[in-house]
Amino acid sequence: SAYYWPEYAGTAPYVTAPAEHLAAAGHDVHVVAAFPHYPEWRDIQGRKRRLTERRNGVTIHRAWHYIPSSPGTIQRAIYEATLMASGRIAQRGVPTPDAIIGVSPALASGALAQRASAHFKVPYGLIVHDLFSKGATQTGMAGGGVSAALEKVEISVAAGASKLLVLTEAFREHFVARGIEADRIVVAPPWSMRSLRHVDRTQARQSMGWQDGEFVC
Repeated sequence: SAYYWPEYAGTAPYVTAPAEHLAAAGHDVHVVAAFPHYPEWRDIQGRKRRLTERRNGVTIHRAWHYIPSSPGTIQRAIYEATLMASGRIAQRGVPTPDAIIGVSPALASGALAQRASAHFKVPYGLIVHDLFSKGATQTGMAGGGVSAALEKVEISVAAGASKLLVLTEAFREHFVARGIEADRIVVAPPWSMRSLRHVDRTQARQSMGWQDGEFVC
């Protein structure tokens, strides 16, 4: 995962807590992570060339990577490339695992899990917190050609995983439409979303006094 403790936003809490839960249950858990930098997009903790530390039973491996101060298209590409390189360096301290889990985003995290799976000859799973290719298009960070290339990588990584865990039904439909078998996909919202009720969209808008054509953010 690119994001882990002590980061407090985004994906990090949803990676840190399960890793520590598995460690508390008696598993030997190693996390290959970036140095803390999100959501500030700056060095939070003080980077070194390499760092291995333990916290709450989890062994954390980090290596130097680039942090863009403004994550535009070019900066993000460099960021992803250095995450891939740093992850490969950090993985050298990990003993042969029984299973590997990649957490996306970043895109490099899934690719690293796929590569580690081939190297260690063990299966990998993928937890998808966001669709990077869709986000790149919707935020205007990348054009159609770049987004198509990103999606190709994204689907390739997903296709190689033994199981995918996605946060929403829409994510499941996205992967199924691109050839991923439905029985390999598990939909599980993060725990902060467990209390959400599935209600009819039109009825929900009416209950809030919103018109059908009114844009609501």
